[in-house]
Amino acid sequence: VQFWNCVTFVPTRLTLLFFGNKARISLPELFVKGARKTMAPKQGDPAAYLLGSALAATINFPLWKAAAIGQSGFKHNFFAAFAPPYKGVAATMFGMTWARAAIFYVSDTGKASLSQSGVSMPVATALPAVTVSTIVQIINQPIVRGTVTLQDPACSHADLGAALSHIYKSRGLAGL
Repeated sequence: VQFWNCVTFVPTRLTLLFFGNKARISLPELFVKGARKTMAPKQGDPAAYLLGSALAATINFPLWKAAAIGQSGFKHNFFAAFAPPYKGVAATMFGMTWARAAIFYVSDTGKASLSQSGVSMPVATALPAVTVSTIVQIINQPIVRGTVTLQDPACSHADLGAALSHIYKSRGLAGL
């Protein structure tokens, strides 16, 4: 879990550092203890969060595909997971990108807003992250369910819409 968090967190934060128009931190400051309390842009730049999240999604898609195939019990060769066809790639990348961007952006801006209004730091840190993560999970669940279905090498569905339609018809709303 720590490795996966690092793989998703680092590209997003590095993009904020280098491309965020409000970010003012140098690489040496990253290594000086106490140099900066946060790496987020001062006022939050949603485009920087989206760009960083898209970079993280691009880097992580092959790993996600391999994990989805392996954990779902589909018959596969592990290394085949890294090769085409990349069914559901657009939906997966979209889901990963907007979810990470929303979580990081709302967590950072929510924490800043709540702490400025006098809320204790533990609550200001946890409340926005827990709230947005829960909302993102509820919204993304059908996308995840459908894109995992598409990773089955035996899957005959052409796209996410067809996979979601099949899941709904065979398992109902609870299947999504």
